[in-house]
Amino acid sequence: MRIFMVLILLGFSRICLAQGEDNPFKVVLLKAKKGAVMVFAGKKHSLTLDIQGDAVKPAGQPNFVLVNEKIVQVSCIPIPGGKDASKCTIDQQQEILNGYVNYEMDYFKKELKLATGDLKKEWLVLQGRQYLLWYFDVPKQKVKGSGEVAKQTNFQVYMSAIWFDQILDINNPVLDGKDLSKAKALLIPIARTLKSYEGELDIEAFSKKLE
Repeated sequence: MRIFMVLILLGFSRICLAQGEDNPFKVVLLKAKKGAVMVFAGKKHSLTLDIQGDAVKPAGQPNFVLVNEKIVQVSCIPIPGGKDASKCTIDQQQEILNGYVNYEMDYFKKELKLATGDLKKEWLVLQGRQYLLWYFDVPKQKVKGSGEVAKQTNFQVYMSAIWFDQILDINNPVLDGKDLSKAKALLIPIARTLKSYEGELDIEAFSKKLE
C-alpha cells in the first residue's frame, strides 16, 4: 500500500497536466426547481451535485457555473493508475489530498507563474465524506508594460474530496474581497449534496425527475 501511495503522489504531475484531454464524464447542468443540478456521468460511476440559488446558469466555460453571480468550478481529476482511493484509510486519503494540493500549488507557481499567498487548509466531514478545504491569496499583479493592476481573481477557495478513482474539486475563484465565510457558505452546501450512482446515469431520465 505504501508503494501505491508514493506512485499516486508522484503521478499527479502527469495526470493534472492532462486535464485538457477528453473528459471521461458527460458533464451537464440541469435546471431544477430551486436552482440546478450538475451531473458527471461516467461509464463506471456518476455523481450529482445540487446547486441552489435564485440565479444558477452556465458561466460560458466547461465545468463553470454562475451561482447568484458568483463563479463556481467543479472538476474531476483522475487519480494516477486508476486506483479506487476511496478504499484507503482516512490517513492515506489525507496524504493523497495533501499531495494533490501541493502539486497544484507548485503548478500555479512554476507553470502558470502565478504569485500566491500563504496556503491554509481545513479538514471537514460532510455526509460522512472527508473534504480538504484549502485557500490562498492571489496578490495583485500589474499588467505587463504598464503600471495598472490586472483584473483578476484575488482569493482562491477549493474543496477537494476523494470520489472512487477521482479527486472531486469544487472551487470558488473570488474576484472581489477575501471573505472566507462567504466562500464557505457557497461551496459547503454544494459539497454536502454529493450523490453517487453506479454506472452511467441516464441524464434524460434524471432530468425529467427534476421537472
